[in-house]
Amino acid sequence: MGDFNAKVGTDKVDDIVGKHGLGIRNERGEKLIEWCQTNNLIVGNTWFQQPPRRKWTWKSPGDETRNQIDYMMISKRYRNALLLAKTYPSADCYSDHVPVVGKFKLKLKKNSKPSANIKFDMAILKANQTIREKYQISVQNKFEALGVAEEVEQQWENFKSAIMEAATEVVPKVKRKAKQKWMTEEIVHLMEERRCAKGNKEKYEQIHKKVQEKCNMSKENWINEKCKEIEQQRKHAPQTMYRNIEEITGKRTFLSTGCLKAMNGDITIDKEKILERWAEYIRQLFKDDRKDHNVMKNNFAGPPIMKEEVETAIKKMKRGKATGPDNISVELIEALEDFEIGKVTHLLNEIYDTGQSPTDLSKSIFIALPKKPGATECELHRTISLMSHITKILLKIIMLRIRNKIKPEIAEE
Repeated sequence: MGDFNAKVGTDKVDDIVGKHGLGIRNERGEKLIEWCQTNNLIVGNTWFQQPPRRKWTWKSPGDETRNQIDYMMISKRYRNALLLAKTYPSADCYSDHVPVVGKFKLKLKKNSKPSANIKFDMAILKANQTIREKYQISVQNKFEALGVAEEVEQQWENFKSAIMEAATEVVPKVKRKAKQKWMTEEIVHLMEERRCAKGNKEKYEQIHKKVQEKCNMSKENWINEKCKEIEQQRKHAPQTMYRNIEEITGKRTFLSTGCLKAMNGDITIDKEKILERWAEYIRQLFKDDRKDHNVMKNNFAGPPIMKEEVETAIKKMKRGKATGPDNISVELIEALEDFEIGKVTHLLNEIYDTGQSPTDLSKSIFIALPKKPGATECELHRTISLMSHITKILLKIIMLRIRNKIKPEIAEE
């Protein structure tokens, strides 16, 4: 924290201010010390002996005065965690302030995070015939090795295992992209020259101006190229087009605040309580308030699901959508063509006839997206549900059957 024009000086104050400060304490420095006492903080960069050039944090125009007015303040509880604190006057910040850098050694509790789903490059799988053939052969070999299962759950596990193992071995993964895609080697070299010229103000300003010009030019050229791509993708690749638009505009989803308001209005940051609150909200959101209604007794057995119905359902599904708990996308199924369609048809008929759905297909992943920054209430989030694409195929088939059944009964307008 800094830029208070507060100088704490070199006089030690209890366990708050050390004797390795800089300059003479002023009135604002006294107020800062009082604030630290109230909040159980220490002024970290006054406790380490350093040469004056490693203490000052601000210099006046013309470099006539240098003062220490920026401080690293931490809780007394973590006093021993701070091993070193000093300034770096040679850092290329383009500011009259210099960074105060601390070295810490903390023993923190590791929060276990679920492993992220692998993202396969579906564009390469679709475009590269060789990779697609290798993928098909690999899946067939794995199916043959697993054998035939009788239970629906085991059939699904074999199905999922064969596809995921083959995709992991054969299909390329989506590569992470650089943050600033318009950055060039020339700009990086100029920035290094600017850093080295920090002692020469005139030269520094000249190089800085050149860096700004190159950055603006490079970014403009990159945006123009992206706009040309978007024009070409408008009709043939809408998903890629929208991703490129977000990339250019810098649109980002609001991040969660990490806290949530309970029913009684209390704010909680405990992970378990947050999950309980979300479960409570989802139950309330999808609560069925209808009164008991008579259940029609009839024969619900329908004709078996045909291979053509599965093919039609797959064709009607949108591409590039997020997967459910199984991480199997419709693109991975479509790439296997006739062999896999037969396996999917058999599995869906087993589920349809027995009424038993595998565990993965009965689950959905709920994701809460804040509608605005700082949202702490469930109602201020947009909830989306990610379900298995196999489940979506089955639901699409049932929906098409219902639509074909009632269509003749609907009068033409």
